[in-house]
Amino acid sequence: MPHIVLLVRKLPYRTSHIYELTRIGQALAGVDLPTTVIFSEEGLFCLLQNQNPTALSMESILINLQQLKKYGATFYVIQESLTAQGLQPHQLMTNFDLQFISRSTAAQLIHKAKFTLEV
Repeated sequence: MPHIVLLVRKLPYRTSHIYELTRIGQALAGVDLPTTVIFSEEGLFCLLQNQNPTALSMESILINLQQLKKYGATFYVIQESLTAQGLQPHQLMTNFDLQFISRSTAAQLIHKAKFTLEV
């Protein structure tokens, strides 16, 4: 069965791209395609606790991420990006069973995927 990777590299609320990517991910995971979400670079800010996107007149991606989890998606954080962004694991949401991986492990997951969608 094809494996799908969603690679999130950009800030969450600068545009609607990440919101739309997570909606696409829901559709894929919802039809039982194994889906992996990898957060890298500025994309880690999608996982910060206590976000308030309504202050920016944006839709929250939290609901989409929760749906992805419900459909069995696996969530990864690239450890080197966490360090580069000056973030600590305790600052990230805890309800997604985040797994911290190296950049090389992420590259292997992407290489094995049938499709990778990136924003």
